[in-house]
Order: sequence, then structure tokens, then C-alpha cells
Amino acid sequence: MLRKLVLAGALLVAGSNADLNYTIPAARCVDTTSYDTCSNGVDSTFQGCTTRNGANNDDIVACADTANAFRLGCIYQYCWNVVYSCEVQQLVSLVAQTEGNGGIPYYPAPDNALGGCSCNLELVEEVVIGSLSALGACSNTYNNNAGCECCAQAGAYAGLYSVCPSVDPKYLLATLPGTDTLLTIYDPPFAQCGSVLQQTDCEKDLGYPALPSPLTYLSAAPSTTGTASYSDLSGSLNAPSASVVPYILVGNITISITAASVGGAGTSNRPATTSAGAAGGSLTTSTGSSHAAASGSGGANNGSQTSGGGAVTASATASRGISRSFGSQASCIFMAMLVMLTSIGGLL
Repeated sequence: MLRKLVLAGALLVAGSNADLNYTIPAARCVDTTSYDTCSNGVDSTFQGCTTRNGANNDDIVACADTANAFRLGCIYQYCWNVVYSCEVQQLVSLVAQTEGNGGIPYYPAPDNALGGCSCNLELVEEVVIGSLSALGACSNTYNNNAGCECCAQAGAYAGLYSVCPSVDPKYLLATLPGTDTLLTIYDPPFAQCGSVLQQTDCEKDLGYPALPSPLTYLSAAPSTTGTASYSDLSGSLNAPSASVVPYILVGNITISITAASVGGAGTSNRPATTSAGAAGGSLTTSTGSSHAAASGSGGANNGSQTSGGGAVTASATASRGISRSFGSQASCIFMAMLVMLTSIGGLL
């Protein structure tokens, strides 16, 4: 229990310093105008959420988390051609840490995707945070505190050192707020885990999840680590994985995102994927009735968001064991503000 509280506390500190710079240039999107409208709406609503009377630090963190999740929805709708880029993967990693990864489309990114990141940041997040979040279940099930603590670190360091061995781990930790702090408070520390891990099979003995092949739980840190950074690969997607993708958003609300058609003003800074035609997209919650229709310029664009008072049918996002449980009131307020904005002019 103490370890879970420390994990949540470290993420609280990291989250409170989060800003809204996790975005991509609109010029790279298939529909630049609609993405700008969507993204700017998130920004302005975020500001209103954080400056409302009585907002405390927890509320502000919740507002930022919610805004990041909504911005990701803007990207899935209007910038699906670059969903595997480094910028988007950074944002996805942040949302996965705060909201869970169970309902995120396109996650994790496949290796060597067109326009993808040279380092699969989403896979790094999945391995690192997945390993750390498994500590609670291990500690509650097995009478082996040293083994549980060492295996959590062994998996996390496999994510930091083995997924992208040429990349400097400090660049990867920058996409995982609070994790560098967490990795300094385990007992025993990883440097003293060698003998424990040599006698322990983390998966068979302590129930830790199997790591994606060919990764294995490390018994020691490598003698040398990468020094490079990461960058986007060439190209971009020519079509979304599906015309409509489900996305479990904050507040356990499932939305169906219709990818905008190629043909808006957007271009990629890689080979262009746009062509003449109409751009259109829609966002529909699982609750039903129509609320608003949005329109933009730069091609025949038509987007809508619907919401209503019916029962939400989505199940909760899968818990990562380290997701923050506070700030739900702010998330609900922010959701209401977004719905209000769409009713007076359209946001997504």
C-alpha cells in the first residue's frame, strides 16, 4: 500500500507540472482547419477549467489530464496520418499513464510504422509503467517483498534500456513524468537486486506479466547505455486503420471518432498525403442524442459531436495501478464545459 501511495504521489507532482505542449503542427494533419479549431477549443476550455473559482492543485492536474485526453481525440480525428509520430506518441504515453491504456486507439504503435517514431515510445511506456504497476498485485499476493520490488525495476529498466538501446534513457524518462523519481525509492535499489533476480523468475515465481518479445527482465543495468535521441521516420499513413475508432475517454465515456477524409488543407512535413476532396469527421459519445454540429473552412468540412443524458455504456478504462484517483470532480466539470462549448459552436 505504501508503494502505491508513493507511486501516486510521484505522478501527482509530475502531473502538476504538465502543460499543453504535447501537440503537433496543424500543417501535418489531413484537415488543418478542423484540427486547429479542435485544439484551440481544448486550450481555451483548459484555461477556463483551471481558473474557475475554487480550483485547487488536484483540480488543475485533473483539468490538464482531461485536456490531454481530449487533444488526443482531436488528433485521431483530424491528424490520423501521423498518429505514430514521436510527438503523438509522447502525448499517448502521457494519457496512458493518467487515464489507462485500455481504450486508446492505435496503441501501442507497431514497429517501423510509416511516419512512426524511430523509438517506439508507446512500447516503452507499456513496458515501464506496466512493470511498475504490477508491483501492487505482487506485494499483495506473495510474501517476497525484495523479489516484488526487484522485478518491478527489472521490467522497468528493460523498457528503458532494451526497447531502444541506442537512445539515451534520459530522453525516454522525459516522456514518463515522475518515473525517474520512482526508480530512486525502491528497496532494495536495482543495483542491489542482482542476487535476488538470479534466483527469481519474475513471471513464473511472482506473476509478473510476460514482456513483449524479445525483451526479458534484466538482472542488472547494462554497462553502457545509448546516447542518441529519437526522430520521426519518413512517410505518413495513407488511410486510418478504420473509418470509425472507439476511444474510451475520461469519465468512462466511450466516443466513436470518425476519421476526417483526406482532402483538407493539411500536409505532412514528410511526403504529402492530401488530395482534393471533402474532409469530414464526427465524434459521438455512447450517450446518444445530438448536441451540435461544427463547420470549418479549407475544404468542405463537416464535423459533429453528440452527447446526451442516456446511460454511459462504456466500462472503465483498465487500471494501470498507478493512475490518479483524485480530481474526478474537475474531470466532470471539464467534460460539462466541453459539451457546453460544442453546443454553442462545436469543438470536435
